[in-house]
Amino acid sequence: MMDENFCSTARGLELLDLMKANNKAWGLYCFASANAIAKYDIRELVELGVIWIWLGSSRPTASTAS
Repeated sequence: MMDENFCSTARGLELLDLMKANNKAWGLYCFASANAIAKYDIRELVELGVIWIWLGSSRPTASTAS
């Protein structure tokens, strides 16, 4: 899953409700920020089928040397 917007709590919990209602289980590999993932508790992430999360790292004041 390469969509930071997917990790918005409303969309993720909507998917979780649909998965439960339709008796579906998925395994998801996600790319997300720590801020997006922190909106969920561990139970929700497990129920969503999140297997792996690639967390990006950035610094607001980072600069590159030339």
